[in-house]
Amino acid sequence: MAYYLTVGGAKGEMLVDFLMEVLDASRNAGLEVVTTCDMGNNSVKVFKHLGLSEKTPFFRFQNQEITAIFDPPHPLKFTYNIFLKHDVANVEYVITRNGKRLTSATKWEVY
Repeated sequence: MAYYLTVGGAKGEMLVDFLMEVLDASRNAGLEVVTTCDMGNNSVKVFKHLGLSEKTPFFRFQNQEITAIFDPPHPLKFTYNIFLKHDVANVEYVITRNGKRLTSATKWEVY
């Protein structure tokens, strides 16, 4: 939709302005935006600036609710990085099914 070239990172307030411009352009083009997602640090600041919380995971734009979500690849990458940081290589876990104990192990490999 749009590219905004900045020197260094863009501040949260600036990203809010960019988001509003893109939403306005989308609406003028006849598009209806229902969700926006990201999980970068600045995007989290944008979500906070817009008043998002667990109880209200949406903001209003021109009388329309727009839901904000964290895109799935970011939490997966975050988990992967935490495992690498804390040297988690092998995880053993136990699952009980119908009273029977099932044991399994997960191994993480870096390619």
